[in-house]
Amino acid sequence: MIDEIFALIDKSALTSWGVVLLGLQGIPGCVASLSSKMVKKFAESKLINMDTSDDSFVDVYTLATEDMVSFEAKALIESFSVDMNLGLAKKIWRAFALMYTINITPTSDHSFDNILSLYEFWNAWEWPQDMPKCLRAGEFPIKQLKGNTAVNWKHILDEHKRWLINEIACIKHENSLNKYM
Repeated sequence: MIDEIFALIDKSALTSWGVVLLGLQGIPGCVASLSSKMVKKFAESKLINMDTSDDSFVDVYTLATEDMVSFEAKALIESFSVDMNLGLAKKIWRAFALMYTINITPTSDHSFDNILSLYEFWNAWEWPQDMPKCLRAGEFPIKQLKGNTAVNWKHILDEHKRWLINEIACIKHENSLNKYM
C-alpha cells in the first residue's frame, strides 16, 4: 500500500528526500515502510542530475544500486546535508494517503463501512485540526452517520474531495516556494 501511495506522489512530481525518509519511517495507517525498490528508483532519478563532486554522490549511488533494509537507507538519507522539510513531506504523505484511501473505496457503495474507513484514516493521522470538518472527532458523533448512509456518504466524500483539491494546491504552492529558498 505504501509503495502505491508513493507512486501517486511521484506521479505528481512531489517526491523529495523528506518524502522518502518519512516513507522509510512508516506513515500512519500503513504497517509497512517504503520498499527498497522505490528508494532505488527515486535515488536513480536523483543520480542522473548529480555532479560527481557532490558530497552525497556516493550515498545516493549506494541507495540507487544496492538493496538496503529500511534502517540502513534511513540512516544514509539522514546523513545528507539537505533541508528535507519534513513538515511538508508529512502533508504530502497525508494528502496522497487520503487520495489512495478514497480511490480504493467503492464510491457507489453507500455502506457504513466506507464512512468508517475515512474515520479510521483520520484516527490513524491523530485528527489534525485542518482535516475536513465533516468527520472531526468530537464535532460529528459517528452515531449520527448511521441514519441515511447514502446522503451522509455523498456529503462526506464530496467534502473530502474538496479538501484534497485545496490541500494539494497548497502543497504544490509551498513546494514551489521551497525550491527558491
